[in-house]
Amino acid sequence: MPTDATPPNLHGRAAAAPSAHQIRPPEGHFIAMLTGKSGGVTLHDLDIKLAAAVRACLETGRPATLTYTVKIKQNARRGVKVLDEAKLKLPEEEKGESFFFANAFGCLMRNNPEGPDLPGLVVVVPEDQATPIKIS
Repeated sequence: MPTDATPPNLHGRAAAAPSAHQIRPPEGHFIAMLTGKSGGVTLHDLDIKLAAAVRACLETGRPATLTYTVKIKQNARRGVKVLDEAKLKLPEEEKGESFFFANAFGCLMRNNPEGPDLPGLVVVVPEDQATPIKIS
């Protein structure tokens, strides 16, 4: 019968005491997971999204955000299912404002429907239709 200090092995018997190199888990599991997850597609996807975030930040001068989430769920007795998601939030271009007038029906108009036309405004004729001015 195994004790609390020695976890059972797969056959239910007490496992041998761990050696010094087994006490500390090996490093690199995260990188190995990224490389092996979906055949390396996750790592490639993160690389592309990181480059897009850097370009957008340099173009706009505003921050971009790349968030990588890993969800681990138990699968059977000893296995785990690893689900991941990479979200990219790019900075948006600043949008200008537009001003309109609204008539009684709710239609948007560029000119004030209740106001007179502004005096002194003239229609400019395109150059190909204009008559040249003669200087004497």
